[in-house]
Amino acid sequence: MLASPRPRRPGPGEIAELHAWLDDGLRDGERGRLAAEYPLTMGAGGSRGHFAVYSETGRPVAHAMGHGFVASVGRRSLPLGMIGNVYTEPTHRGRGLASACVEASVEELRRAGAGAAMLWTDQHDWYRRMGFLPAGREWIWQLPPGFGSAEPGFGSAEPGFGSAKPGFGSLDGMRGEVRLAEDADMEPLDRLYDARTVRVHRPWSALRRFCAAPHTTVAVAECHGQVRAYVAAGRGSDLAGVVHEWGGDPAMAARCIQWLQRHGKAHAVLSGPPVEGLGKVLADLGAEPTDGIFALVRILDAQRLWHCMTPSDTRVSFRDEGATLRFCSPEGEQSLSQEEALDLFFNRGADVLRDSLRHRLDDVLPWPLYVWGFDSI
Repeated sequence: MLASPRPRRPGPGEIAELHAWLDDGLRDGERGRLAAEYPLTMGAGGSRGHFAVYSETGRPVAHAMGHGFVASVGRRSLPLGMIGNVYTEPTHRGRGLASACVEASVEELRRAGAGAAMLWTDQHDWYRRMGFLPAGREWIWQLPPGFGSAEPGFGSAEPGFGSAKPGFGSLDGMRGEVRLAEDADMEPLDRLYDARTVRVHRPWSALRRFCAAPHTTVAVAECHGQVRAYVAAGRGSDLAGVVHEWGGDPAMAARCIQWLQRHGKAHAVLSGPPVEGLGKVLADLGAEPTDGIFALVRILDAQRLWHCMTPSDTRVSFRDEGATLRFCSPEGEQSLSQEEALDLFFNRGADVLRDSLRHRLDDVLPWPLYVWGFDSI
């Protein structure tokens, strides 16, 4: 029996039990695993976005959580949200409880000002019923067997904290080395991440906590004592052997990827378009990309999202009319479905806008939105 089918926020005294229940259901009972993998949302100081349905005995039976964040895309800052850790006790499935928790999380994100909510799943049909549709593009680069082959000056030390540092030869006339990231590297790594064209606003300590996640390996490329690039592969139970974040010089990042593959830590690279120079380096080294969907996304406030994405002098605006969106410009008005609006926000409207308008907006819209692996919920 349920205390109520309506989701509610857990009280402070219920958080520990809720986390243990989620670890049981999503991580085979390994206590503290979700907190270690997702320190910003499930770790100490997180846990503000939970919604759960409880049984009469006070045990959680269904759950979802939202996490609001701000993404920088070029010079624009976009308020967005993520949904994650959706789970229902097997004996309570088929009753719409998880859907209710997702809706509660979505409404909380909407009230907080998020323009859109996104999530990652293979259950597309289930989430489509709640208005989450495929949006954006990402690439998976499969690393060929020879991608990590030895090069002049390449060492053979196995990865391990404080291991020997294999050199990678001359880059821009400088001798360099690849090694595992150390605690003292976190500040320069934060600076490299903050220099990205597309990034999520993070607390300054976030990367240090991300790098400590189980089954995560972070390699850095260093020249003359200066960290010039970093690459992260793996994250807990997700993204095993997949490079999902990098920063710094693309050629040096590629050397880190070679080193990770050579030591059995990476077999693929996950990236958004156009990967800011890394794509060409990967292609030149023999990696081949496969095109895929970025995320499932639900627009929460098209007008707010558009206002944040574009300068005020574009003379283009949105009117939200429920199932459709009215797109107004000097060229006239155009009704967009939710699918077409997502194409506009995440793919520059390549398939839905008149050519003249799309070309004009190409100079206005920011680089396509992407959220890197450490920032996903």
